[in-house]
Amino acid sequence: MVQALCSSPGVAFAAFCQNYDISHQRNGFDLTAEQLGEWYIKLQDVGNVHNINLVTPEHVVPQVALSILHARDRGLTLPIIYNTSAFDSLESLELLDGLVDIYLADMKVWNKSTSKRLLKADDYAAAARESVK
Repeated sequence: MVQALCSSPGVAFAAFCQNYDISHQRNGFDLTAEQLGEWYIKLQDVGNVHNINLVTPEHVVPQVALSILHARDRGLTLPIIYNTSAFDSLESLELLDGLVDIYLADMKVWNKSTSKRLLKADDYAAAARESVK
């Protein structure tokens, strides 16, 4: 079983969002980094999961990093999957270095005009290309 943890509010790419009700309508609940780390442990111990799949967490990377560290201090051994829209800053990726086992970059578009039209983000294509290098 794969457990996906979605963070909300989600990033601006609503045209591609498969979890709109969670990420944009705030149908989840607020957690501290430590509480999120405790959820990882619960999933490992009783959830019968094979990994922790963090979906589009670009806007909460510092908290995600802290949650992983907290969980590892408490015995987390599951692989961490960073399932990203690829709109990550290089600083965020550096912060996650050594904490994430698998990066899944879901590139949305490749050119600036499509990025501007669909994502309302002129710099998405360039930022995404840089983040997956």
